[in-house]
Amino acid sequence: MNILLVGGSGMIGGHTAIHLQEQGNAVTIAARKAPAVTTPISEMPRLLGDYNASDFSAEDLRRFRRAGVCRRTRCAPHSAGGG
Repeated sequence: MNILLVGGSGMIGGHTAIHLQEQGNAVTIAARKAPAVTTPISEMPRLLGDYNASDFSAEDLRRFRRAGVCRRTRCAPHSAGGG
């Protein structure tokens, strides 16, 4: 699955990115700044910008089909009513 991990360069996001990649997922990190080059996540694809400020275009996000939404520790499948 193609996963866009918003906040993926932080401590928790970095561990999450590695875990998801180890499970066979294609992980792209969305972050305001690039991860440190000394971390394993520095080799992962990334989109740099502020997701909340709508810095990413529809073209940037096209390959990430919305299958679910995770906020902090809760995850829920995407529903037609939003989410």
